[in-house]
Amino acid sequence: MRYSLIILLSLLMGCAHSTRVEEVPILPDVSALGCCWQATEAMHIRDAGSEFEVMSVIAVTNDGLTLILLDPLQRRWLTLNQRGQDVVIDRAIDTDKDLPLNLLLLAVYLKHLGAIDWEGSIWEVEVSGSSKILSQNGKALIRLDSRPAPEEDTVDIYYPTAKIAVAVKTTSRVTL
Repeated sequence: MRYSLIILLSLLMGCAHSTRVEEVPILPDVSALGCCWQATEAMHIRDAGSEFEVMSVIAVTNDGLTLILLDPLQRRWLTLNQRGQDVVIDRAIDTDKDLPLNLLLLAVYLKHLGAIDWEGSIWEVEVSGSSKILSQNGKALIRLDSRPAPEEDTVDIYYPTAKIAVAVKTTSRVTL
């Protein structure tokens, strides 16, 4: 009985930790993004009942992809690390916002890869004018609309299944 209580407490404490491995769909290979660079982005997120701003930092290195989200006070909200097909999420602060993190990660790829880079994968990418739609098994998961000049550094991303829209403005991009 005492060992059962210790095991139960260990499991509960493990669940309370903020780091977890996220089950995500099969992702493209990080190397498709080209090494090595870092970008910062301002994100305006709209969901069913609210709007909020976050900053993101994306770093692509030989080790993989890291996406850091910062809240409006520039505190680290969460970090997504992709190494191969493994994605580890570390939530630094509690929030009532629930973003579709697996789709957010896929949107990074949709934004930075061309349609040809998705060929031979489980994903379908349809390009029509300034829009790209990422689908799987005929179901649209993400639509990315590029804005015309002078706002060409901003894209609008829609997640129809999650009913979330995100305007993403790239504020800097540097080679590492």
